[in-house]
Amino acid sequence: MASLTGSTISSSYERLLTLPEDGGNGTSYVNVTDGDGETTFGIRLSTEGASFSTANDATHPERIIHIGYDTYSGILIQAADGAWARGYNFGKYSDGSKLGQFGGYGGDDALSYMFIGEAYNDATIVFTQANNRVGIGTTSPSTTLHVAGSFAASGPSAAAIAMDSSATPSVAGGNIFTNTNAGTITSFDDGVIGQVIYVYSGAAVVYDDGAGNLKCGNGDITTANGDVTTWVKFANDWHLVSWKDQSATLNSGGF
Repeated sequence: MASLTGSTISSSYERLLTLPEDGGNGTSYVNVTDGDGETTFGIRLSTEGASFSTANDATHPERIIHIGYDTYSGILIQAADGAWARGYNFGKYSDGSKLGQFGGYGGDDALSYMFIGEAYNDATIVFTQANNRVGIGTTSPSTTLHVAGSFAASGPSAAAIAMDSSATPSVAGGNIFTNTNAGTITSFDDGVIGQVIYVYSGAAVVYDDGAGNLKCGNGDITTANGDVTTWVKFANDWHLVSWKDQSATLNSGGF
């Protein structure tokens, strides 16, 4: 068993290696060097916890993993000053080549997103902390859930969302809505291109074809209690796809 200058080694399980304090400040260091004397791995023990570095702590403080550090109760992977990517990698047993990873990416001491995938810039899924968004197939999601590509859903929203009483209600919260506010709607706010929504009318709701971004045909439409309209967003406009008139007899055809 090798010895370290100023250290004691015990055969007991609880205290295998004891390091001396550095300058009386409660911090101890062990640096592992190569044949040229350059530090390749470092361990720092202090009252704040343990830190592991892939290079000299003083030279590369960004390359540090902290365990139980300061106010953190788990493992802290320290960010860098400038662009950085840190994470856990999974590699092949045969040659160690990378299979995938999960971690974080950011810059200037900030976190841009967490990721899972081949690499930080080739991620399958990302999670942005600043605006609470999820991106699948994209590292820059523009909505709460942004899927870059085709997708399938196993079912509709868990519950219908009640629209507010404004003329421009938000449709960011889902795809199935109810509107029990008698009045006129001129636009739907917060939608994204390709979004499809279903609106159940619980009152006399008028959709204005010319005042905002609604395209209902050649004129306004007025729905009644029990009617359902379907809309899809193209570019900046919402286009009426279907209108189920609850008062109409539909057993002879579609609508």
